[in-house]
Amino acid sequence: MIFRNQWPDIDVLNREIRIMKSLDHPNILKLIDVFEDQRFIYLVMELCSGGELLDRIITLGHLTEALASSLMGQILRAIRYVHAQGVAHRDVKLDNFLIAEVATQLEDSTVKLGDFGLAKYTGQGLKTPVGAVSYAAPEVLSGDYSAACDMWSCGVILYILLSGQQPFYGSTPREVRKQVKLGKFAMDGSIWRGITADAKDLIQNLLVRDPAQRITAAQALKHIWIARLAPNAFVLDGRRVIQNLRAFAAQSRFRRAALAVVATQLSSSEMRQLRQAFTAIDTDNSGTLTLEEVHEALKSMDVDMPSDLERILAAIDVGGKGHLNYSEFLAAAVDHQSFLCEEVCWNAFKYFDRNDDGFISHSELTKLLEHDALQELPEAPSVRKIINEVDVNGDGKVEFDEFMRMMLCAERTIDAS
Repeated sequence: MIFRNQWPDIDVLNREIRIMKSLDHPNILKLIDVFEDQRFIYLVMELCSGGELLDRIITLGHLTEALASSLMGQILRAIRYVHAQGVAHRDVKLDNFLIAEVATQLEDSTVKLGDFGLAKYTGQGLKTPVGAVSYAAPEVLSGDYSAACDMWSCGVILYILLSGQQPFYGSTPREVRKQVKLGKFAMDGSIWRGITADAKDLIQNLLVRDPAQRITAAQALKHIWIARLAPNAFVLDGRRVIQNLRAFAAQSRFRRAALAVVATQLSSSEMRQLRQAFTAIDTDNSGTLTLEEVHEALKSMDVDMPSDLERILAAIDVGGKGHLNYSEFLAAAVDHQSFLCEEVCWNAFKYFDRNDDGFISHSELTKLLEHDALQELPEAPSVRKIINEVDVNGDGKVEFDEFMRMMLCAERTIDAS
Protein backbone atom coordinates (compact mmCIF):
# COMPACT_ATOMS: atom_id res chain seq x y z
CA MET A 1 0.00 0.00 0.00
CA ILE A 2 1.50 3.33 -1.07
CA PHE A 3 0.29 6.73 0.14
CA ARG A 4 0.16 8.97 -2.94
CA ASN A 5 1.11 12.20 -1.16
CA GLN A 6 4.20 10.64 0.40
CA TRP A 7 5.61 9.30 -2.86
CA PRO A 8 8.22 11.79 -4.14
CA ASP A 9 7.85 11.02 -7.86
CA ILE A 10 4.66 9.33 -9.05
CA ASP A 11 6.13 8.94 -12.55
CA VAL A 12 8.89 6.72 -11.14
CA LEU A 13 6.29 4.57 -9.39
CA ASN A 14 4.25 4.29 -12.58
CA ARG A 15 7.39 3.23 -14.44
CA GLU A 16 8.07 0.52 -11.85
CA ILE A 17 4.48 -0.73 -12.15
CA ARG A 18 4.63 -0.70 -15.94
CA ILE A 19 7.88 -2.67 -15.97
CA MET A 20 6.71 -5.23 -13.40
CA LYS A 21 3.42 -5.76 -15.26
CA SER A 22 5.39 -6.64 -18.39
CA LEU A 23 7.58 -9.27 -16.68
CA ASP A 24 6.51 -12.90 -16.50
CA HIS A 25 9.23 -15.28 -15.36
CA PRO A 26 9.58 -18.03 -12.72
CA ASN A 27 12.48 -16.20 -11.05
CA ILE A 28 10.89 -12.74 -10.96
CA LEU A 29 8.44 -11.54 -8.31
CA LYS A 30 5.03 -11.31 -9.96
CA LEU A 31 2.90 -8.18 -9.77
CA ILE A 32 -0.57 -9.72 -9.76
CA ASP A 33 -2.76 -6.64 -9.68
CA VAL A 34 -2.92 -2.91 -8.98
CA PHE A 35 -5.76 -1.06 -7.26
CA GLU A 36 -5.97 2.62 -6.47
CA ASP A 37 -8.20 5.23 -4.90
CA GLN A 38 -7.79 8.95 -4.23
CA ARG A 39 -5.30 8.41 -1.41
CA PHE A 40 -3.58 5.08 -1.93
CA ILE A 41 -2.15 2.77 -4.57
CA TYR A 42 -2.37 -0.93 -3.69
CA LEU A 43 0.08 -3.37 -5.26
CA VAL A 44 -0.91 -7.04 -5.03
CA MET A 45 2.32 -9.03 -5.17
CA GLU A 46 3.05 -12.73 -5.36
CA LEU A 47 3.55 -14.18 -1.87
CA CYS A 48 7.12 -15.24 -1.09
CA SER A 49 6.84 -17.02 2.24
CA GLY A 50 10.49 -18.09 2.39
CA GLY A 51 11.83 -14.64 3.29
CA GLU A 52 14.94 -12.93 1.94
CA LEU A 53 17.70 -14.95 0.30
CA LEU A 54 20.33 -12.96 2.19
CA ASP A 55 18.88 -14.02 5.55
CA ARG A 56 18.92 -17.68 4.53
CA ILE A 57 22.53 -17.43 3.39
CA ILE A 58 23.60 -15.76 6.64
CA THR A 59 21.81 -18.46 8.64
CA LEU A 60 23.40 -21.23 6.58
CA GLY A 61 26.86 -19.77 7.01
CA HIS A 62 28.54 -21.76 4.24
CA LEU A 63 27.46 -22.62 0.71
CA THR A 64 28.77 -25.51 -1.34
CA GLU A 65 29.71 -24.73 -4.92
CA ALA A 66 26.79 -26.85 -6.11
CA LEU A 67 24.33 -24.76 -4.09
CA ALA A 68 25.97 -21.48 -5.12
CA SER A 69 25.78 -22.58 -8.77
CA SER A 70 22.10 -23.49 -8.43
CA LEU A 71 21.25 -20.12 -6.88
CA MET A 72 23.38 -18.27 -9.41
CA GLY A 73 21.66 -20.08 -12.27
CA GLN A 74 18.28 -18.80 -11.08
CA ILE A 75 19.63 -15.28 -10.61
CA LEU A 76 21.16 -15.26 -14.09
CA ARG A 77 17.97 -16.56 -15.70
CA ALA A 78 16.05 -13.67 -14.13
CA ILE A 79 18.61 -11.12 -15.36
CA ARG A 80 18.75 -12.65 -18.85
CA TYR A 81 14.97 -12.31 -19.14
CA VAL A 82 14.90 -8.74 -17.79
CA HIS A 83 17.60 -7.66 -20.25
CA ALA A 84 15.75 -9.35 -23.13
CA GLN A 85 12.78 -7.09 -22.34
CA GLY A 86 15.02 -4.04 -22.76
CA VAL A 87 15.19 -3.33 -19.02
CA ALA A 88 18.14 -2.71 -16.70
CA HIS A 89 17.37 -3.54 -13.05
CA ARG A 90 20.13 -1.28 -11.67
CA ASP A 91 19.82 -2.59 -8.11
CA VAL A 92 20.84 -6.25 -8.32
CA LYS A 93 21.93 -7.31 -4.84
CA LEU A 94 21.27 -10.19 -2.45
CA ASP A 95 18.82 -8.06 -0.45
CA ASN A 96 16.49 -7.91 -3.47
CA PHE A 97 16.07 -11.66 -3.93
CA LEU A 98 13.26 -13.48 -2.15
CA ILE A 99 12.53 -17.16 -1.63
CA ALA A 100 9.14 -18.24 -2.91
CA GLU A 101 8.42 -21.08 -0.52
CA VAL A 102 9.36 -22.29 2.93
CA ALA A 103 11.66 -25.24 2.25
CA THR A 104 13.89 -27.19 4.60
CA GLN A 105 16.69 -27.16 2.02
CA LEU A 106 17.82 -24.05 0.17
CA GLU A 107 18.59 -26.35 -2.77
CA ASP A 108 14.84 -26.87 -3.21
CA SER A 109 13.95 -23.17 -3.12
CA THR A 110 12.79 -20.89 -5.90
CA VAL A 111 14.61 -17.55 -5.93
CA LYS A 112 12.71 -14.44 -7.07
CA LEU A 113 14.13 -11.06 -8.10
CA GLY A 114 12.09 -8.16 -6.74
CA ASP A 115 12.24 -4.40 -6.07
CA PHE A 116 12.15 -2.81 -9.51
CA GLY A 117 12.07 0.71 -8.06
CA LEU A 118 15.29 1.68 -9.87
CA ALA A 119 14.64 -0.37 -13.01
CA LYS A 120 14.58 1.52 -16.28
CA TYR A 121 14.18 0.82 -19.97
CA THR A 122 17.65 0.97 -21.50
CA GLY A 123 16.44 3.00 -24.47
CA GLN A 124 15.74 5.92 -22.13
CA GLY A 125 19.45 6.35 -21.36
CA LEU A 126 21.22 5.42 -18.14
CA LYS A 127 23.16 8.28 -16.60
CA THR A 128 22.18 8.58 -12.94
CA PRO A 129 24.40 6.77 -10.40
CA VAL A 130 21.98 4.58 -8.43
CA GLY A 131 21.96 1.44 -6.29
CA ALA A 132 24.20 0.17 -3.52
CA VAL A 133 27.80 1.31 -3.98
CA SER A 134 29.26 -2.07 -3.02
CA TYR A 135 27.31 -3.76 -5.85
CA ALA A 136 27.58 -0.92 -8.40
CA ALA A 137 29.68 -1.27 -11.55
CA PRO A 138 32.48 1.27 -12.12
CA GLU A 139 30.65 2.83 -15.07
CA VAL A 140 27.55 3.42 -12.91
CA LEU A 141 29.63 5.56 -10.57
CA SER A 142 30.90 7.47 -13.61
CA GLY A 143 27.36 8.18 -14.80
CA ASP A 144 27.24 6.57 -18.26
CA TYR A 145 26.30 2.91 -18.44
CA SER A 146 24.13 0.13 -19.88
CA ALA A 147 22.30 -3.00 -18.69
CA ALA A 148 25.75 -4.63 -18.44
CA CYS A 149 25.98 -3.00 -15.01
CA ASP A 150 23.68 -5.76 -13.72
CA MET A 151 26.24 -8.38 -14.72
CA TRP A 152 28.90 -6.71 -12.59
CA SER A 153 26.44 -6.88 -9.69
CA CYS A 154 25.98 -10.60 -10.41
CA GLY A 155 29.75 -10.96 -10.10
CA VAL A 156 29.64 -9.31 -6.68
CA ILE A 157 26.83 -11.68 -5.63
CA LEU A 158 28.76 -14.75 -6.77
CA TYR A 159 31.87 -13.56 -4.94
CA ILE A 160 29.83 -13.21 -1.73
CA LEU A 161 28.11 -16.59 -2.18
CA LEU A 162 31.45 -18.38 -2.43
CA SER A 163 33.48 -16.46 0.15
CA GLY A 164 31.02 -14.75 2.48
CA GLN A 165 32.89 -11.49 1.85
CA GLN A 166 32.50 -8.39 -0.32
CA PRO A 167 35.04 -8.08 -3.17
CA PHE A 168 35.24 -4.30 -2.67
CA TYR A 169 35.32 -2.92 0.84
CA GLY A 170 36.35 0.10 2.86
CA SER A 171 35.65 1.84 6.14
CA THR A 172 33.55 4.52 4.40
CA PRO A 173 31.33 4.61 1.28
CA ARG A 174 33.94 6.87 -0.32
CA GLU A 175 36.63 4.21 0.14
CA VAL A 176 34.33 1.53 -1.27
CA ARG A 177 33.60 3.76 -4.28
CA LYS A 178 37.34 4.15 -4.87
CA GLN A 179 37.91 0.38 -4.75
CA VAL A 180 35.03 -0.25 -7.16
CA LYS A 181 36.35 2.29 -9.66
CA LEU A 182 39.76 0.58 -9.56
CA GLY A 183 38.04 -2.75 -10.11
CA LYS A 184 40.74 -4.71 -8.33
CA PHE A 185 39.75 -7.65 -6.15
CA ALA A 186 41.52 -10.64 -4.64
CA MET A 187 40.72 -14.34 -4.66
CA ASP A 188 43.40 -15.70 -2.39
CA GLY A 189 43.73 -16.86 1.20
CA SER A 190 42.35 -19.96 2.88
CA ILE A 191 38.75 -19.30 1.82
CA TRP A 192 39.60 -19.36 -1.88
CA ARG A 193 41.98 -22.31 -1.85
CA GLY A 194 39.03 -24.71 -1.86
CA ILE A 195 37.17 -22.91 -4.67
CA THR A 196 37.47 -24.41 -8.14
CA ALA A 197 39.17 -22.64 -11.03
CA ASP A 198 35.89 -22.67 -13.00
CA ALA A 199 34.09 -20.71 -10.28
CA LYS A 200 36.89 -18.16 -10.14
CA ASP A 201 36.86 -17.88 -13.93
CA LEU A 202 33.18 -16.95 -13.96
CA ILE A 203 33.78 -14.25 -11.34
CA GLN A 204 36.65 -12.87 -13.40
CA ASN A 205 34.41 -12.75 -16.47
CA LEU A 206 31.70 -10.89 -14.56
CA LEU A 207 33.87 -8.39 -12.66
CA VAL A 208 35.41 -6.89 -15.80
CA ARG A 209 35.87 -3.10 -15.72
CA ASP A 210 35.12 -2.68 -19.43
CA PRO A 211 31.37 -3.37 -19.83
CA ALA A 212 31.88 -4.20 -23.50
CA GLN A 213 34.14 -7.11 -22.48
CA ARG A 214 31.92 -8.25 -19.61
CA ILE A 215 30.10 -11.56 -20.02
CA THR A 216 26.32 -11.39 -20.69
CA ALA A 217 23.69 -13.32 -18.74
CA ALA A 218 23.12 -15.64 -21.69
CA GLN A 219 26.85 -16.36 -21.90
CA ALA A 220 27.15 -16.81 -18.13
CA LEU A 221 24.38 -19.43 -18.19
CA LYS A 222 26.47 -21.41 -20.68
CA HIS A 223 29.62 -21.15 -18.55
CA ILE A 224 30.95 -24.56 -17.57
CA TRP A 225 30.62 -23.83 -13.84
CA ILE A 226 26.88 -23.15 -14.20
CA ALA A 227 26.19 -25.88 -16.76
CA ARG A 228 28.26 -28.59 -15.04
CA LEU A 229 26.69 -28.12 -11.61
CA ALA A 230 23.14 -27.54 -12.86
CA PRO A 231 20.56 -29.90 -11.31
CA ASN A 232 19.33 -32.83 -13.34
CA ALA A 233 16.45 -32.13 -15.70
CA PHE A 234 13.05 -32.45 -14.08
CA VAL A 235 11.20 -35.61 -15.07
CA LEU A 236 7.81 -34.89 -16.61
CA ASP A 237 4.80 -37.04 -17.40
CA GLY A 238 4.75 -36.06 -21.06
CA ARG A 239 1.43 -37.67 -21.87
CA ARG A 240 -0.22 -35.89 -18.96
CA VAL A 241 1.27 -32.58 -20.08
CA ILE A 242 -0.15 -33.02 -23.58
CA GLN A 243 -3.54 -33.96 -22.15
CA ASN A 244 -3.61 -30.83 -19.97
CA LEU A 245 -2.41 -28.55 -22.78
CA ARG A 246 -5.02 -29.90 -25.18
CA ALA A 247 -7.83 -29.55 -22.62
CA PHE A 248 -6.82 -25.96 -21.81
CA ALA A 249 -6.61 -24.95 -25.47
CA ALA A 250 -10.18 -26.17 -26.02
CA GLN A 251 -11.68 -23.94 -23.32
CA SER A 252 -13.60 -20.73 -23.85
CA ARG A 253 -11.73 -17.47 -23.56
CA PHE A 254 -13.43 -16.66 -20.25
CA ARG A 255 -12.60 -20.03 -18.72
CA ARG A 256 -8.98 -19.80 -19.84
CA ALA A 257 -8.70 -16.37 -18.21
CA ALA A 258 -10.25 -17.80 -15.04
CA LEU A 259 -7.91 -20.80 -15.06
CA ALA A 260 -4.95 -18.42 -15.37
CA VAL A 261 -6.12 -16.78 -12.13
CA VAL A 262 -6.62 -20.20 -10.53
CA ALA A 263 -3.02 -21.11 -11.39
CA THR A 264 -1.79 -18.30 -9.12
CA GLN A 265 -3.32 -20.18 -6.17
CA LEU A 266 -1.19 -23.30 -6.57
CA SER A 267 0.54 -24.59 -3.47
CA SER A 268 4.27 -23.96 -3.15
CA SER A 269 5.09 -27.59 -3.97
CA GLU A 270 2.85 -27.62 -7.06
CA MET A 271 4.28 -24.30 -8.20
CA ARG A 272 7.85 -25.53 -7.65
CA GLN A 273 7.22 -28.65 -9.76
CA LEU A 274 5.83 -26.57 -12.62
CA ARG A 275 8.70 -24.08 -12.36
CA GLN A 276 11.18 -26.94 -12.60
CA ALA A 277 9.31 -28.29 -15.61
CA PHE A 278 9.29 -24.87 -17.30
CA THR A 279 13.01 -24.41 -16.67
CA ALA A 280 13.79 -27.90 -17.98
CA ILE A 281 11.90 -27.24 -21.23
CA ASP A 282 13.37 -23.72 -21.63
CA THR A 283 16.73 -24.93 -22.91
CA ASP A 284 17.89 -21.53 -24.19
CA ASN A 285 17.07 -19.86 -20.83
CA SER A 286 15.02 -17.18 -22.58
CA GLY A 287 12.16 -17.33 -20.09
CA THR A 288 9.74 -18.39 -22.83
CA LEU A 289 8.91 -21.71 -24.50
CA THR A 290 9.01 -22.15 -28.26
CA LEU A 291 7.32 -24.88 -30.27
CA GLU A 292 10.74 -26.41 -30.91
CA GLU A 293 11.57 -26.55 -27.20
CA VAL A 294 8.26 -28.22 -26.33
CA HIS A 295 8.76 -30.64 -29.23
CA GLU A 296 12.27 -31.57 -28.03
CA ALA A 297 11.10 -31.97 -24.42
CA LEU A 298 8.34 -34.37 -25.43
CA LYS A 299 10.72 -36.27 -27.68
CA SER A 300 13.15 -36.71 -24.78
CA MET A 301 10.28 -38.26 -22.80
CA ASP A 302 9.58 -40.79 -25.58
CA VAL A 303 6.11 -39.36 -26.12
CA ASP A 304 4.46 -39.88 -29.49
CA MET A 305 4.31 -36.42 -31.02
CA PRO A 306 0.68 -35.29 -31.41
CA SER A 307 -0.11 -34.13 -34.93
CA ASP A 308 -1.94 -31.11 -33.54
CA LEU A 309 0.85 -29.91 -31.20
CA GLU A 310 1.42 -26.70 -33.16
CA ARG A 311 -2.31 -26.01 -33.15
CA ILE A 312 -2.55 -26.61 -29.39
CA LEU A 313 0.32 -24.24 -28.59
CA ALA A 314 -1.01 -21.61 -31.01
CA ALA A 315 -4.36 -21.70 -29.18
CA ILE A 316 -2.63 -21.20 -25.82
CA ASP A 317 -0.22 -18.52 -27.11
CA VAL A 318 -1.96 -15.25 -26.18
CA GLY A 319 -1.67 -12.69 -28.96
CA GLY A 320 0.20 -14.96 -31.38
CA LYS A 321 3.71 -14.14 -30.07
CA GLY A 322 5.18 -17.41 -31.30
CA HIS A 323 6.03 -18.64 -27.80
CA LEU A 324 4.47 -19.39 -24.42
CA ASN A 325 5.27 -17.22 -21.44
CA TYR A 326 5.46 -18.53 -17.89
CA SER A 327 1.89 -17.68 -16.87
CA GLU A 328 0.47 -19.29 -20.01
CA PHE A 329 2.43 -22.45 -19.28
CA LEU A 330 1.25 -22.56 -15.66
CA ALA A 331 -2.38 -22.07 -16.61
CA ALA A 332 -2.25 -24.69 -19.36
CA ALA A 333 0.01 -27.37 -17.90
CA VAL A 334 -1.52 -27.78 -14.45
CA ASP A 335 -4.13 -30.46 -13.85
CA HIS A 336 -6.98 -28.12 -12.89
CA GLN A 337 -9.51 -30.81 -12.13
CA SER A 338 -7.29 -32.18 -9.36
CA PHE A 339 -7.57 -29.05 -7.20
CA LEU A 340 -10.59 -27.04 -8.38
CA CYS A 341 -12.89 -26.52 -5.40
CA GLU A 342 -15.37 -23.91 -4.24
CA GLU A 343 -12.77 -21.89 -2.31
CA VAL A 344 -10.40 -21.72 -5.28
CA CYS A 345 -13.23 -20.79 -7.64
CA TRP A 346 -14.47 -18.13 -5.21
CA ASN A 347 -11.04 -16.50 -5.09
CA ALA A 348 -10.93 -16.46 -8.89
CA PHE A 349 -14.47 -15.03 -9.03
CA LYS A 350 -13.46 -12.20 -6.68
CA TYR A 351 -10.60 -11.33 -9.02
CA PHE A 352 -13.12 -10.67 -11.81
CA ASP A 353 -15.71 -9.00 -9.57
CA ARG A 354 -13.77 -5.76 -9.25
CA ASN A 355 -16.41 -3.72 -7.40
CA ASP A 356 -17.29 -6.58 -5.05
CA ASP A 357 -21.03 -6.47 -5.78
CA GLY A 358 -21.37 -10.23 -6.23
CA PHE A 359 -21.55 -10.15 -10.04
CA ILE A 360 -19.15 -10.09 -12.98
CA SER A 361 -20.46 -7.36 -15.26
CA HIS A 362 -19.85 -6.63 -18.92
CA SER A 363 -17.57 -3.69 -18.07
CA GLU A 364 -15.56 -5.68 -15.52
CA LEU A 365 -14.92 -8.54 -17.93
CA THR A 366 -14.10 -6.14 -20.77
CA LYS A 367 -11.47 -4.38 -18.67
CA LEU A 368 -9.84 -7.63 -17.57
CA LEU A 369 -9.78 -9.21 -21.02
CA GLU A 370 -8.03 -6.09 -22.32
CA HIS A 371 -5.23 -6.69 -19.79
CA ASP A 372 -1.94 -7.58 -21.50
CA ALA A 373 -1.77 -11.00 -19.88
CA LEU A 374 -5.20 -12.03 -21.15
CA GLN A 375 -5.35 -10.58 -24.65
CA GLU A 376 -6.53 -12.93 -27.35
CA LEU A 377 -6.30 -13.23 -31.10
CA PRO A 378 -8.49 -10.78 -33.10
CA GLU A 379 -11.17 -13.36 -33.90
CA ALA A 380 -12.05 -13.79 -30.23
CA PRO A 381 -15.80 -13.52 -29.55
CA SER A 382 -17.27 -10.34 -28.10
CA VAL A 383 -17.51 -9.90 -24.35
CA ARG A 384 -21.30 -9.98 -24.62
CA LYS A 385 -21.17 -13.38 -26.28
CA ILE A 386 -18.72 -14.63 -23.65
CA ILE A 387 -21.09 -13.61 -20.86
CA ASN A 388 -24.12 -15.07 -22.64
CA GLU A 389 -22.39 -18.47 -22.79
CA VAL A 390 -22.16 -18.53 -18.98
CA ASP A 391 -25.20 -16.46 -18.00
CA VAL A 392 -27.78 -19.18 -17.34
CA ASN A 393 -30.56 -16.94 -15.97
CA GLY A 394 -30.15 -14.34 -18.71
CA ASP A 395 -29.73 -11.26 -16.50
CA GLY A 396 -26.68 -10.04 -18.44
CA LYS A 397 -24.12 -10.71 -15.73
CA VAL A 398 -22.38 -13.67 -14.14
CA GLU A 399 -23.16 -14.75 -10.57
CA PHE A 400 -20.89 -17.05 -8.59
CA ASP A 401 -23.07 -20.14 -9.13
CA GLU A 402 -22.84 -19.61 -12.89
CA PHE A 403 -19.10 -19.01 -12.66
CA MET A 404 -18.68 -22.16 -10.55
CA ARG A 405 -20.66 -24.20 -13.07
CA MET A 406 -18.39 -22.97 -15.88
CA MET A 407 -15.25 -23.83 -13.92
CA LEU A 408 -16.34 -27.35 -13.02
CA CYS A 409 -17.80 -28.29 -16.38
CA ALA A 410 -16.36 -31.31 -18.18
CA GLU A 411 -13.38 -30.25 -20.28
CA ARG A 412 -13.80 -30.38 -23.99
CA THR A 413 -11.11 -31.76 -26.26
CA ILE A 414 -9.76 -30.16 -29.38
CA ASP A 415 -11.01 -31.61 -32.64
CA ALA A 416 -7.74 -32.75 -34.18
CA SER A 417 -9.28 -33.32 -37.57
